[in-house]
This record gives sequence, C-alpha cells and structure tokens, in this order.
Amino acid sequence: MQIPVKDIVRIYENEDMSTVVKVFVNRIDEIEEEISALTELKQVVNEFLQAMMKSGITKISALPLLYEEMDKHLDAINKQNQQNSHYQKLSEISDRLTREPDIRILELPEMRMLTSIRTDSGQSDVDYYNDWNLLHNHKKLSGIHSGFEYQNRLNETVVLRMMSANDINNSPFTEIYFEGGLFAACALYVDEDIGSYLRKVISHFESNSYYQIDYKNNGELRHEILIETILSDDEQRERIELLVPIRKRLPNHALFNNGSTVENVSLDEINQSNPILWSEDYALSSEIRHINSPKFSIPTGINVRYPFRVDLAFRMGRDIISQYDGAGRGIPEIIIRYGKEDFTIYNSSCEDLTVLSKGIKFHQPVLGNICHIPIKQIFDPHAVNHLTWIIGAKHFAFAINDEIQYCSIDNPYMKMDLMNMPEQEIIIDTGQGIFKTYFSQIKVSQLKIPYKTNIKKGEIKMITRQENNLLTDIRGIINGDKGENYPFDDCMAFLMERLGEHPKITNWYWIFTGITGDGFVQIYNKNDTPWIDNASQYLLNAEYAQYIFDAVGYEQTYVTSEQLTANKMMYVQTLMSYIDRGIPVILKRGYDICLYVGYENMGKTLLYIRDSDAVIRRREIETVTNEDWIFVGDRKKEMSMEEICKNAVINIPRWFEHPEKDGVVFGSAAFRAWADGIERGRYENDTALDDHYCSFVCNLATNASNGGGAPLVIEKLAELNPQYKKLRDRMEELYVSYSNQEDEYTWKALENLGGGFNVTQEVIRNKEQRFKIAAVLRDAAEISDEILRTVNDAIADMK
Repeated sequence: MQIPVKDIVRIYENEDMSTVVKVFVNRIDEIEEEISALTELKQVVNEFLQAMMKSGITKISALPLLYEEMDKHLDAINKQNQQNSHYQKLSEISDRLTREPDIRILELPEMRMLTSIRTDSGQSDVDYYNDWNLLHNHKKLSGIHSGFEYQNRLNETVVLRMMSANDINNSPFTEIYFEGGLFAACALYVDEDIGSYLRKVISHFESNSYYQIDYKNNGELRHEILIETILSDDEQRERIELLVPIRKRLPNHALFNNGSTVENVSLDEINQSNPILWSEDYALSSEIRHINSPKFSIPTGINVRYPFRVDLAFRMGRDIISQYDGAGRGIPEIIIRYGKEDFTIYNSSCEDLTVLSKGIKFHQPVLGNICHIPIKQIFDPHAVNHLTWIIGAKHFAFAINDEIQYCSIDNPYMKMDLMNMPEQEIIIDTGQGIFKTYFSQIKVSQLKIPYKTNIKKGEIKMITRQENNLLTDIRGIINGDKGENYPFDDCMAFLMERLGEHPKITNWYWIFTGITGDGFVQIYNKNDTPWIDNASQYLLNAEYAQYIFDAVGYEQTYVTSEQLTANKMMYVQTLMSYIDRGIPVILKRGYDICLYVGYENMGKTLLYIRDSDAVIRRREIETVTNEDWIFVGDRKKEMSMEEICKNAVINIPRWFEHPEKDGVVFGSAAFRAWADGIERGRYENDTALDDHYCSFVCNLATNASNGGGAPLVIEKLAELNPQYKKLRDRMEELYVSYSNQEDEYTWKALENLGGGFNVTQEVIRNKEQRFKIAAVLRDAAEISDEILRTVNDAIADMK
C-alpha cells in the first residue's frame, strides 16, 4: 500500500491508536497529489482504515491479527476468482505507481563460481554455505560483480561467489562456469516492490530497438535473473541490483544514417587516418587461376575484425570459359566476403566484355543492408588492376589503381564498439562470369581501433575541492620605480605569464601598454574624479575587454556587477575553479583594477593583490559588491608576436581620436583641455592636486619614459621586422620630446615652471605662471598631432 517502512516501524513502536490513524491519514493526503491510478488505491486504504476504526482496535498488538484475517480472506477470494482478486488489483496498481527504473547495460565477465548447492544433496543450503565461507575467510563483497543470488526452479535461493582461476574446490558445494554476457541492471532498495521493477524492466525491452531479453529457443532465459548487493547511499536501507540477461537485437538499418560521402580526399589522407596494426599476405606461389564458380573461392585463412582493409592485384584472361566449366554471363565480379557481408565491384552490363566497373555494392558493415554506388572509373579488366577496400575506423573507402572512387565518413559502424566485434575470415571470390581470373596479390590488413576517451582534456583534473588555495610565485602588480603605472596592463601581463603565452617575452606589461593605448595617449578628466590617469582605467568594460583579449587571440567572459550580484555563488565557484587551475581572475571595482589570486574557507573569503609589494588582501564574499570580474577563456587563435604588435600599431589612431566621453578627453584634445582648465583657474582652490592634477602629469611622464621614448610595442615590432625601424626612430624622437631630458621638453619644462609633480597652489594661483604652463601643454598637443600623422602614414604603408 506504498506505506514507507519507517512509518510501519513507528506503528509497531507506538501503542497509541492516534499514531496508526495519523500514518494512514498522512498517506491519504499524499495520495491526493499522486497520479490518477491512486484513486483505486486510496479507496483500498480508506476501507482498511475504516475497518480498523469499526473494529475498535486500541492496542497495536491487534494489528497482526487483522493482517492474519485479511490473508485468510485474500486466500478465499483468490480461490474463487483468481483473475479478479483484490490482491492482483493491488499488484496492478502498484506496478502503475512504481517509478520508472533507471536501467543500464553492462557486460559481466566469464568466471568460475562456487554455488550454495551442496554436492551431497543437490539442494541449496544458504546457511551452511554462509558459515563455510566465514570459516574460510571468504568475505562478502558488494557491487563488484563477484557475488550474486537467484531463485532456481524449486524456488530455492542459490548464492554464487566468484572463484579465482587457481582456486581448488575442496568445499562441500558445487561450482559452475558462469558464461557472463550482457545484462540489464536496475538498482532499487530491498523494501521496494522487486516484482514490479522486474516487470517494468522486461516491459522496457519489449519496445527497445537495440536490445531484447535473452531467451533461449525453449523460451527460458539464458540465465536466471540475478540479484547483487550493492553499496547504499542510505545506511538505513539495503540496496540491490537486478540483473536481467539481455542480448543485442539484429541492427535495424532504418535507425541509422548510412554516412556522409566525402569528395576530393586522397588515398594518402585516408591511409594516415586509418593506420595499419598488422598486415598479412596470402601465400602465392604463382598467379592463381581462379575458375569462376563459388566452389573455387579462395579462403585466405586470415581472420580480422572491423576495421580492416584488403588489397588485391588481379587480371582476367581473354579465353571464354564454357558453361560446363562453371561459367556464367558477362564479366565476373570481384568479391570480398567477410562473414555474411560482401564488398563487390561489378559490371551491370552482361554484354560489354571489354570493361569492368559500373559500380560497387556492399553490405553496410554490421547493419547488413545493401548499398549500390556508381563509381567514376571504368577500367580494362584484362590488364593488371589494383583494388583496395578500406573499412576503416574513420573512412569507408574503395580505390581502383590508387585512385579513390568512393569514400564516406560517420558510418554507423564507426560509432560502435569495434573491440567486441567477432573476427571473421576474409574470402576472395568472383561470382560467376565467362573469364578466368588471375590474382597476383591478396593482402589483408587489420587496422588500428582507436581508443575512444570519454574525458575532455583537463575536465576532471580537480576531483576534489580544496578548502583554501593560493596561486604560487605571486609577483606584485605595477612597479612605479620601473615606470609601470597602468594596473590593467600589468594584470593582463600577469595573466599571459600564467597561460604560458610567448614565454620568451620577458615583460608583457610594455606590450599591453601598446595594445590598450595607455602607452601612447594622454587623457584628461574635466571632472574631479581622482586618479584617472590612463585610457584602460577609464574605458574598461565588456566591449573594451573583448577588444583587448581579441588582440592576443583569447576568448573572455566579462561579468558585470549586476550579473555577479544575481548569481554570486556560481561565479565564486567558477573563480575557485580558475584558481585551482593556476589562473587568476581580473576584477574592476570603480577605477581600481587588480587580481584575485586565491580563496579561503571554501570561497567565503577571496584573496587579491593590487600593489607592487604583492601583499595578499582578503575580502569576505558577502562584502563583494559593485565589482566586475573578467575570466579568460580558451585560445581561439594562434597569434605571432609580430602580428600582435602590428595590430597594436594599426589601432593607435583609435586612442588619439577617441571621442570625449563623460568629460574625459584623449590625445591632443586632452592636452588642450588640460591647458584650458589651468587657464580658467580650475585648480586655484583645489586642495587635492595630487589626485586632480598630478595624475595627468604621471600619464605624461610614464609615456615620455616608456622604453626610452617609444612604446616597447613599436620597439618589438622593429626588432621582429626591420622595415619598421624608421617608424620606431621617429616615434622615439617624438616621445622623447615629452620627457625631462632637456629644458624645452614637455615634462622638464613643466617642472621648471612648477607645473609638474612639484605643483603647488601658490604656482597655480599665479595667473602669469599658469598661462606659461598652459602654453607648454598646447605645444605638447602639437606633438600629439604629429604622432598621429606619423602613425597614419605608417599604417597606409602597412596596408
């Protein structure tokens, strides 16, 4: 009646009638939510409950008496009407309510097995068998297909235990040889309805297109239904597995596609994709004169299994054989027989005796359906011809004189387990025709069977989850002492180092200053937002990140703060997986850009670095808000360093010509806007000049000193391709003019006027002085214009 065992235990442990009633009432409530079949079962349960109430049962000890009385009534009813008994009706309802079994197919090996059948009586004695095994230290093992039980025709339970090949049976029990084979396995708990599950398993295979229950000719099962104890995930319930013998149905070719035809493929390509494991030549003392009659076919004695190939060299005589010698009509076929499957080349015209090959016909391997394929080459059968049939793991192909006439891929047999296919002998035949056929070569080759792995590279590398993890050999991010002031560029450099990209590049940072535009372009913020001193710091978003990762041939995933907030735990698990693989994750919080490099406490605490000292900082996951995360993806394109640098140069104009956005301007416009702000007195009362003024001096100074005046990306390009040395020299000359090497250079001139890193409010309030500072910046704008013209001229030559 579908009442859980734990509730039945509660009934027996509690004498209070209310417990009994509550159990059944709860069951009735559950029934209300189940499928329509439960309507009948609900009525049965209600009637049972009412019967209990009417009987006035107050002690649970009376319950067994009620069951005993019910059994008597059921026996009486079964005798009166076996077909319509309530018991059978309940069984039918139970079958309908039993969950669909999770069926898997497995193959049990052949093995010796010791049974519980005594040699003296021929009867099964499970208790004695169990005692004997314990005395001889034979432990019961679960779930490794070494021990089973079944019911024999006498309804005795028979227990089986695997014996090793070297065991000597000195027990009082008989041993058997278990032939193994295919079985359908269905796991369930012993307190579930085993009969219902068994009926569902059998019903499942009545409509299965690939397997069927394995009955012998007399209608009996190939082997009794086995039960194996398996480990349970619930220690309160014992778990078993039903094992029902099955076999493969004859393949129905209608369920499969015949494969896809491939054009313009060479024999060399096919040979490389279908390598030979071994080859054997059929022994020929001289040319074989083969009279065309089936009884004169050539059994090679060479057995192979799929995949294989056969190479033949043959010619046909010109003398016509009389019908009395076994001749037929027309040109003989050339046939390779493999079990019940043939691979044949034929001439559809019986009258044309000068040519062979109007087409090929063959049985689709394993499936057995016949295919007819016309082929393009018609050849002289009386000359020596070479035929090749390749029934390979990757290609199904036929060649005449080393020219492919037909080739297909993705044939059904290629997806099957070829290791389990039986070996068959190769037999050569010609059918019946009017010419004698002479063979000078018969070569059979077993092709390699590729091992099909089920795991993608790195897919289950981490089979356990660490509680804490931190990347090794962590270095700092941006080193101001080396002129490295752009955090996103160094985060990308750190990432490329960890991915092993172009390992000979010792400083990816300067390459990325060229890719991101930071190393080329001046920016200026008309607003009072502090510390925006480079393009990437301001522009970094999903679109900009995609451009940067594209520039080095990688995919990426940009997770916005909204996406992170909506599904934080999923992204935290992803971050942990990246750390476990040794790959950091970039984060952007406002204008702060740094790297997550570890985690603690199963991801509840994230570890990050943001400075040159590589100090590990911690952030509790609940405080992670308003952050964007960037995950590197797979490499989508191999890119040479020259290609990377050249593309960076081609994209330089986009930074100089970037339109003003939210008060931030770029290139020449940045210098002029900075000069305008100074002239208007923007900084007269500014007490945070380090943030609002010196950040732009830092941008200028960094680019002026970058690689001695020219961003390293151009230096690297010229090193890889000398034709760009002229561009490198001119760009170095222009960027040096921003430096502090001479008084007239931009940075040095600003310092001389008190408008560089040494700026003070006193200087900036001096109207005459600040106009001189602005004039220096306007000269710098002219240099920026010249840089853009130089690059555009170089790009025109590149194209």
